[in-house]
Amino acid sequence: MDKFSKWTGLAHSILATSHPKIKLNQARECLAAWLGHRTYASLRVHDLDVLLGVVAKYVVVDTQAAIVRANGIGFPVTREHWHAVEMALKPSGISGGLWLIDMQTMLLAARLTFEDQPHPDIDAICTPSWMRDNPLTISTVCQTADVDIPPLELRFTVHGEVRVSADQSLAFPVIAQALFKRVGLRLYAEGELLSVRREGELHTYEPDFDSDGELYGMLSDD
Repeated sequence: MDKFSKWTGLAHSILATSHPKIKLNQARECLAAWLGHRTYASLRVHDLDVLLGVVAKYVVVDTQAAIVRANGIGFPVTREHWHAVEMALKPSGISGGLWLIDMQTMLLAARLTFEDQPHPDIDAICTPSWMRDNPLTISTVCQTADVDIPPLELRFTVHGEVRVSADQSLAFPVIAQALFKRVGLRLYAEGELLSVRREGELHTYEPDFDSDGELYGMLSDD
């Protein structure tokens, strides 16, 4: 069974607890709206293969569209009802390696791209004799206008630090550019770190051994 079929069955079982007459195909229509399509037929033609494949990494969902669709077909689904569906779809094994998030959370995806993805610009900042620590994000800004409408590309500027250990812990302030390419109506591929350049003076810092770098609000099958 593919992941969208699993999503449909799970969404139906949850919605049926408060709306016993809802049918499986109606729950499927709500999920299609959640993914930005007016009907499941549109999703099947335009996005389903990408959704089921390996190219898409992020699904920017539209909670309000799902609720409107449910009400439009005669089921007064509330935000709380649909939140239960979203929470059920996020655990490991259900999403199949996709991050199910809203547009605002793509800021955190940009942070993850900066902190986890290697880049030759970072290599140029560091010398071979230094031991590298995890990069740190200070702030992230979306450079793409009108992010309520998923654009073909999402660009982010990340201000952060490249951290190394020598005789002491050192941090290089940097500014990085991250890009996400749209591969479906509300589907984006894995982020690409375009560049990282120094910005500001080298300084020392105190290591934070309690920080594990976990990205909250995004759950996948990885």
